[in-house]
Amino acid sequence: MKKKCYICIVPRIYRAGTQKKKEKRIMAKPIKETPVLYDEDAYRFEMAAQNVVPLPKEEREEIMAAYEKVKVCCTFAL
Repeated sequence: MKKKCYICIVPRIYRAGTQKKKEKRIMAKPIKETPVLYDEDAYRFEMAAQNVVPLPKEEREEIMAAYEKVKVCCTFAL
């Protein structure tokens, strides 16, 4: 059996794909409801939200330097 090249196969796949019936497509999954916290979990969450510790200045500078390097290298089309 002869092997077919990629260029020969692609048009057949494309033509077969366009002949299908139009299907209803869902773009994204629905967002689930956020669970409610009770008792110890709620208490720990509240304490963690109230006692936020800021990053040290040196660590923040390292993060910003890495961000600038990535920003120069990568471009994203929006």
